[in-house]
Amino acid sequence: MTKPFDPSKPVQTRDGRKARILCTDKVGHHPIVALVMSSYSSEENTFYYDEEGCISEVPNPLDLVNIPERRVEFRVLYPGGRNPYLGQLKFLSVQAAVNSLGRRALERYVAVLEFLYEDDEIVDVKLHPREK
Repeated sequence: MTKPFDPSKPVQTRDGRKARILCTDKVGHHPIVALVMSSYSSEENTFYYDEEGCISEVPNPLDLVNIPERRVEFRVLYPGGRNPYLGQLKFLSVQAAVNSLGRRALERYVAVLEFLYEDDEIVDVKLHPREK
């Protein structure tokens, strides 16, 4: 499901160009004024958008979209016989996760999993195995 466009958050064009909104209250049918990096030079060009960040009635590579909010969390994976399980605590790094473990858990844990989220959806998982 796509989140609605929010001009108060960071934006880029649909085709990935850097963009920045100058105002959202211009009088007329296109109240959003934005500067967009040119695809062929190092200059910014001015474009006008409707409330949804669209430049025209049909989808366009120059339409504005919110830059996905990214975050990373790390969780410890423990052995569980046939069913390994994730610890409930979330950490900011592999080292922080490992440092939180007591002596017994430090000897037993299997790995630390790194979860990459974009807009609260998991988009990547990396396994950091325990060093033997």
